[in-house]
Amino acid sequence: MSAARTTGLLLRLYPPGWRARYGEELEALIVESSGGDRVPWAMRLDVLRAGARERLRAAGLSGGAAPGEQVRGGALLVLCAWAVLVVGGLGVQKVAEHWQDVTPAGSRGVPSGAFAALVAAAVCGGVLVLAGLACAGPSLAALLRDGGWAALRRRVIPAALLTVAAIAATVLLAIWAGGLTPRERNGHDVAY
Repeated sequence: MSAARTTGLLLRLYPPGWRARYGEELEALIVESSGGDRVPWAMRLDVLRAGARERLRAAGLSGGAAPGEQVRGGALLVLCAWAVLVVGGLGVQKVAEHWQDVTPAGSRGVPSGAFAALVAAAVCGGVLVLAGLACAGPSLAALLRDGGWAALRRRVIPAALLTVAAIAATVLLAIWAGGLTPRERNGHDVAY
């Protein structure tokens, strides 16, 4: 891959505001340092690390960010953690759906304990996420009181619509699954 194309890809690692301000200078530096040929791997890794650091700073997740940005970054981190927890939980739930049916009665002690520990960890994780949201709540209320809804509306409305659509799709899928036999639910109904 040419130095110019690699440089363009590396610049995308940085937030748009940073690229607008410093992008041309970094691009020139990378092209000059590589001699117009291939960009060395050490330089790619350095730019990748710096780009990740700038993304964290722009998201309010680094120590040098303004307090408002840190609150926004903390709320974003809580939501990302919640999303990871939900996706991971769905995967575990699907894999462990009917483990009792395939495990002999005398061998269920350890799996039962592990499953109980997993459920307890999921509950603790959910409580921590809710505690994080409760901590971010007063800041959100202050932001909304100060006229922050105009800035949030562009992101909240599509997220709310997608959430409603996902809930509706899940309810419809559950209704559909209720009318299927266990065999059809477990892979013999291709449409399902």
